[in-house]
Amino acid sequence: MYEGNEEILLHSMVKKHFSPELLFELDRLSMTRNVDNNTKGVVVNQILTAYNIPFKPLGSGTNRYAVLIEDYVFKFALDEDGKTDNKREFIYSQAAQPYVIRFYECMANGLIGVCEYFEVFSEEDFFMTKNQIEMKKILKELSQIFLIGDVGIYKKNYTNWGYRQTDGKIGILDFAYCYKLSYQVFQCTCKDKGMLYYDESYNQLICPFCNKKHTFWEVRKRIPKKQEQEEIGDLTTKGYTVRSEWERQPINPKFTEIPGKKKKKKKVIKEEKLPSYDDLTDYQPNPDEAFEMFVKSLEKKNTESEENDNGKEEE
Repeated sequence: MYEGNEEILLHSMVKKHFSPELLFELDRLSMTRNVDNNTKGVVVNQILTAYNIPFKPLGSGTNRYAVLIEDYVFKFALDEDGKTDNKREFIYSQAAQPYVIRFYECMANGLIGVCEYFEVFSEEDFFMTKNQIEMKKILKELSQIFLIGDVGIYKKNYTNWGYRQTDGKIGILDFAYCYKLSYQVFQCTCKDKGMLYYDESYNQLICPFCNKKHTFWEVRKRIPKKQEQEEIGDLTTKGYTVRSEWERQPINPKFTEIPGKKKKKKKVIKEEKLPSYDDLTDYQPNPDEAFEMFVKSLEKKNTESEENDNGKEEE
């Protein structure tokens, strides 16, 4: 049982492999504006090689470059958007389990994120019927909380899906374009301002009133950068902050699941109130209910009559 004074031993893979000098080089590269991101990916390889980091290249995305180090995926931000992507995956990974990669570590500025390794789908894996069914189940579950781009059932998205190494179940590798449904921008621009929902393949968003179709990217453009930053907040309050490779800290239940400790759901018992016979309007009771209401109504009137009689002064 968790007593509130236990500690956890934290191991930082970033602190283990990356010196301040190396981090400086990578951060400076991410802030360089006169180099495209494909070229930056090549430069990341060169920098890691120069610092004798044992890695295996995995590939480049729009704003990030991924490598494998000791069976962990390291995602390097290639620009400011890449830093935001790392932060977003870090803060939402736990809430989206078990349908997405586990995101273990993220630098406060978003430069590097560390997560678990998935075996990426081939095109054949992506179009397997059982996988298509499971993907739709996953997207249906996640769509109750988030709207996520780039993961719909569409050929170009197959590399965003894969198999978890521990149990072979499928999940999402890249969920950086993950937004809470509470965003006002996910309403249609029509006069009814309907809340947009995904089509059956989770590729387009549809208004329930005017039936207009929107792409995820059209809607995403409406989100101001400032609003994104406010949603992410201060990353140092979203997880443990470490200053060395190995570090012991008191367990924080917000960041660590406590074995045997489950939140008890309060049982809400609603008191059923039978409508008054006199007030009966739209409600249509069955004969037994009608008789019961009639009796209760008579009893109430008799009680009120007795109280009035008792309250009269004798002359």
